[in-house]
Amino acid sequence: MRFPSTSVSLPPDTICGYTIVRSPSPGTFIALADGGRKVLLKPLDTDCLLHGQLHPSIKERLSRVRELALKSAANLHGVERDKQGVFLVWEFIDGQPLESHAQSVSRSQFISMMREVVLSVLALHQVGIVHGALHSRNVIVDTAGRPRLTHISPLLFHDPAVDDTAIAAMLANLMERRTDMDAAMGSLLQKPASLRQLASSLVTADAPQAQSHSLDLEDRRRRRRMLLVAMAVAVLGALVAAIVTVVARRP
Repeated sequence: MRFPSTSVSLPPDTICGYTIVRSPSPGTFIALADGGRKVLLKPLDTDCLLHGQLHPSIKERLSRVRELALKSAANLHGVERDKQGVFLVWEFIDGQPLESHAQSVSRSQFISMMREVVLSVLALHQVGIVHGALHSRNVIVDTAGRPRLTHISPLLFHDPAVDDTAIAAMLANLMERRTDMDAAMGSLLQKPASLRQLASSLVTADAPQAQSHSLDLEDRRRRRRMLLVAMAVAVLGALVAAIVTVVARRP
């Protein structure tokens, strides 16, 4: 019996001088830089090139992204070219995509994490950069549990509303996969809001849970105090009865 021949496309050993470790998706590579530091190589869209070189406007935008000093966003190390093409060289974030991580945490942790993501995007907007490619696979929760923005688009996005819409869609998608979302969370998506309003609303949405927990804790403390008082009264009563009995038996 003859079997049809198959060919497997293996990743190259090196790209732009970086040693390839693996390819998490077609055309994208995790690689080792000098000193063993991991980087992520992502191909640059050909729309960003002009006559084979970086378009001046794209070059300016990427320079601004590279100069970002935000702990909540992955660092762009640069743009490099070899025979394989032109690649963005990003800091590699060791962690799990928000898409999957968000399903393994509590309701309160989920809300807190989404608020961090919103505040991170707001921080980008404050320095005049629109992410432009926000979705739950482009947010990585690192090993310390912090959400980090990755793959800021090299394309010329200027309107922050692009990110506002993307955040709302991401939040809605993640909420649909959970069973502990209530009307308070659902109402956040009923009307468009700025990211600052959304961040504030996420705090409010979690408040009833925190208040309920606080009331439950206070109720348990009150019951414990009542039990201790009852026990003390019972012991005191038994002690008084014993003393009365001893006194009554004296001649």
